[in-house]
Order: sequence, then C-alpha cells, then structure tokens
Amino acid sequence: MGRIHRGELARLEDQAVLVDRVMRSVRVLARRVLPVVEGDHDVHPVAELVEGFSSGVRLLASDFGSGGDGARGRELLTALAAQLDPRTVGEGDWQVQSLVMLLRSPVVDALEASGAGPGEAREALPEL
Repeated sequence: MGRIHRGELARLEDQAVLVDRVMRSVRVLARRVLPVVEGDHDVHPVAELVEGFSSGVRLLASDFGSGGDGARGRELLTALAAQLDPRTVGEGDWQVQSLVMLLRSPVVDALEASGAGPGEAREALPEL
C-alpha cells in the first residue's frame, strides 16, 4: 500500500466507526418504536422523519459507492436535522418525543460520516 492510499483508508476507517454508531442507534430506535406503533399513538410525523433519515442514508451510500463526496445525502440529512425538535413533533406525547430524541443521534453520526464536522453536525439540530 502506498502513501497515497493511507489518507483514504484513514477516512474510510473513520466513516466505518460513525456508520457503526448509526447502526447501534437505529437498533435502539427500532426497539423503542414498536410499543408506540402498537398503541393508540399517532406516529405519522415520526414515520416521515424516519423515512427522511432513510432517504438521506441511501443517498450517502449511493454517493460513496460511486466515489462521490456525500454532498447530496448531507444536504438532505441537514434539512432533516432541522426538523428534529421533540417539542414540536411530539408535543404532549412523551413517547413520540423520546423517538424524536433517539433519532437525533444517528442523524448527527450520519452527518459526520458524510463529511460534516462534529460541531457542524450538532448545530444542524434545533437547540433543546
């Protein structure tokens, strides 16, 4: 392996750590969603947010798979992050609010994996 590839390998290793964090967070979210979905709660807004997250991650995967920089996925995830305010999405429903809170972490990790800095990724979220 030449020196030319070391930087790329280091970047891929950093992304792999962040993607692993995303997967762990999503598993927690998936476990918590079931009781809310089975109840009488309206989770439609949360479902839309999860779908937006899924779309952003698919764009990242497509970009990275084709050698891109992840800008399309980063843009979509940044717009999604701005919507992750549990006070407005889950107003009056602590279970929905907790799902929104759980979604914030994988969105930040995915933003970082897309190339955003840690501060930039966190600043994309509404302040609590």
